[in-house]
Amino acid sequence: MLVSDYGLGFDNLMHFYDLAYNENELAMTQIAKKHFAPIPIYVAQANQQLLNHFKAHAYHGITATCSGFYGPQGRKIRGKMRIENLLDEMRDFQYQDLRITNFEMETSAIYGLGAMLGHNTATVCAIVANRYTKTFSSDYKATVVRLIELILERICD
Repeated sequence: MLVSDYGLGFDNLMHFYDLAYNENELAMTQIAKKHFAPIPIYVAQANQQLLNHFKAHAYHGITATCSGFYGPQGRKIRGKMRIENLLDEMRDFQYQDLRITNFEMETSAIYGLGAMLGHNTATVCAIVANRYTKTFSSDYKATVVRLIELILERICD
């Protein structure tokens, strides 16, 4: 299980909104833009109060929010990639003591829109596969059920 301190937006959703980014988001965005050039990127941070409910019970890191299953997640097809080894670049990226720990399609948008609209947001993900080692959970359903139980325990506590 993983909680996302930040969403690193490889999607373009927040480029359409005028969001006032905090200092951490701006600092990480500058580092990420250099690391992942020429891909447009933005960063959105989770609500710290919500994260504190889960940090002791799960790994934490940066979630790369990808807008698709192919190139945005480092899958090669016949077309040339702008960043040839995107998965390696994701693995090498670091901000403060955090690394990219997973990717999916929603976190940075949820964090960005949540902040803009005055909502507290945090993402907790079940990790069911490791693309680097090509290993997969033998019982992903049990992992998801445990994740749901953990979230309910922590928010109802």
